[in-house]
Amino acid sequence: VIPPSLQGVELPEQYEKNLTSCFSHKMAPVIRLVETARIPIDESRCAGCEECVRARPAQAATGALWNVGVHRDTFFSPFKCLDKCKELTRQNFGGTVSICGICVSVCPIGQSKG
Repeated sequence: VIPPSLQGVELPEQYEKNLTSCFSHKMAPVIRLVETARIPIDESRCAGCEECVRARPAQAATGALWNVGVHRDTFFSPFKCLDKCKELTRQNFGGTVSICGICVSVCPIGQSKG
């Protein structure tokens, strides 16, 4: 069992606001905020469909596959995603949200099979 990184720490209100406004019940199968994998994941489970790449408003996903030896920036640019998400929510909703979840919502690997 791996102990939690932070214990007894309250997250700022902004974290709760982002999580409740960004993640809907439809994404529940692919969002796991506090879960430790019992079997290590060493490589991507991606099927190569590139749905996330086509759906990307920020062009943050590259389509490259991940494995333990590949740096995150090779397959995903979190700062492009963050900047575009803030821009779009400011334009459309008058506020800012730091994650949109579009790439997660279109991923067929995370879709419920039942």
